[in-house]
Amino acid sequence: MTLLATDPLAERHFTCLTCRYDLYGIPDDRLCPECGRPAAESRRAQAHFFDPIALATCRRGLVLLIWTTGLSLLSIGICFTWGVMVSGEKHFEMLLIAAML
Repeated sequence: MTLLATDPLAERHFTCLTCRYDLYGIPDDRLCPECGRPAAESRRAQAHFFDPIALATCRRGLVLLIWTTGLSLLSIGICFTWGVMVSGEKHFEMLLIAAML
């Protein structure tokens, strides 16, 4: 993967995967000056983090995870409250365990 001046990845700061050395300005055909790992290998491994489609997919997954966690907690709270109101008992621990099942 040869980076050209018009390539947006050429202006990004990538770090070596082995030693975390900043590879800015080091061509792909060269090795990391600190550890000798190929610079192209580190850039290829990190390039997907800057992909807008990958970022949008991660964002969508995170939003979905937050929503499902919130809905799960809400449903546990509703079941717990409904169990307390229906039974009229004060055994909150048992009702909470039953609501989680």
